[in-house]
Amino acid sequence: MQIYGWEEVVADPWVAWYRGLRTLAAQASRADAAVVAENNGAADDFQPAERFLQALWREQRFALPLRAVDGRCLEVLHPGVWNVGAGPDFRDARLRIDGQERGGAVEVHRCLKDWWRHGHDRDPAYAEVILHVVWEMPGAEGAAPPGGAPCLVLGPALPAEWRQLFDELRLNAWPYARRVPPGGCALKLAWREDAVIARLLEAAGMARFHDKAGGLLREGLRQGFDQALYEAVFSALGYRANRGPMGRLAAAAPLTELAGLPGARHRLALLLGLAGFLPDRTRTPVLAEHQAEAEDWWRLWWQAGGRRADLDWVRTGQRPLNRPERRLLAGAALVERWGCRPVRWLDGLAAAATTPRALWRELVKGFTVQDERLAGFLTFDRRLHGHALLLGETRARDIAVNVALPFLAARARHQGDAALAERAEAACREAPRLQGNRRLTEVAHRLLVPPSRLTVVATNACRQQGLLEIYRDFCEALGHQCAACPLAAAESPPGREAAAG
Repeated sequence: MQIYGWEEVVADPWVAWYRGLRTLAAQASRADAAVVAENNGAADDFQPAERFLQALWREQRFALPLRAVDGRCLEVLHPGVWNVGAGPDFRDARLRIDGQERGGAVEVHRCLKDWWRHGHDRDPAYAEVILHVVWEMPGAEGAAPPGGAPCLVLGPALPAEWRQLFDELRLNAWPYARRVPPGGCALKLAWREDAVIARLLEAAGMARFHDKAGGLLREGLRQGFDQALYEAVFSALGYRANRGPMGRLAAAAPLTELAGLPGARHRLALLLGLAGFLPDRTRTPVLAEHQAEAEDWWRLWWQAGGRRADLDWVRTGQRPLNRPERRLLAGAALVERWGCRPVRWLDGLAAAATTPRALWRELVKGFTVQDERLAGFLTFDRRLHGHALLLGETRARDIAVNVALPFLAARARHQGDAALAERAEAACREAPRLQGNRRLTEVAHRLLVPPSRLTVVATNACRQQGLLEIYRDFCEALGHQCAACPLAAAESPPGREAAAG
């Protein structure tokens, strides 16, 4: 028997159908990337704003054929998804360069030197850029692209004078949909009944649930279930930007070590010191209300060895409530709530909750963290505007769906407790809709026509997760090449008459 064989316990034909299509997509996936190269150093006082240049790239307002500075032919199969967050301007682009298809990101600048001015050469988020788009023809400096990747100069490629195009595009009126065009399956799905689409999303959501459960079980068998759950919760606390650093912090401070320390102050001092969050008062001022605690934590951390983990925290583009310092304080509070035994704590919640709805309520309550003393904490030198929970219900719901329920189901299956596993799965299916985010909005514009249909077909957390899973398994895995997508070409799923809204 496999470590985690969901096929043996899942009889839902929709889930099996979805998993089969996903396998086809994985086999057809051709993911590759290249290091960026650039070739433009000229700039003048008449350059338009980068947003206009991004719009030109998104709309592909070019006089074909396109050629790179070094003479190579460029064919744009897909311009990519306009990234409104941190990182390259366009994700998941697909190009044909001298007949060879490449997949990766596209970065747009007014001039070549902006790449270095903006620090992209030191940022691993830009390692998969396959095309650097600039405004003007470069001069002699930097004319040969390093690394072999092409550079496209927009100026000579435009079919009209740029001021005319600027008026036509009307950037201020651009809706979000212009950044993320509908995919090949959007029209096909548009003609399907809401109940059928909802059932498809639920199948994809449960496939995602099973994948997470399997991964958590494998980690539990590898390093112990307490440590696996602890690391998974800390990773989830980091949200998208700091998921990696938070997980590595938990690995650097294992629960066995934390449990051996004298008390909560010592455990928090170790976590803050490892994370690099303890303030150096010779360089950073400390608010009066934190000075005594900071000195105490410094002393305890130093006595514990004074070691630090090598963690790269992301603070740019983060809402104040998502600052890693606040997330770490919430994680430390959870460790104390667990008594350094998160599995025993979680089992206790599950034993007291005899229905899926009760289980959901207990989990959300259990992961919500309130500490009046730290409600206004932002960093050691800054206060939060107002007061807030260290970990609110919104994030607690995310952790329940993405970590706690899959963990419960996986461990219950492994131990032969079918009743608990089914209760955890049912709780996932019944969990209310989670808070929306930018990625979910992008996916809705890619797969649903109209995008507002999201509120009709994705009425719970499981279906929201399913929409994200479809995007990952097909759109991203296939580089947005709809012609190769088995989902777009698939016949009706099984048991259509059994679809439930």
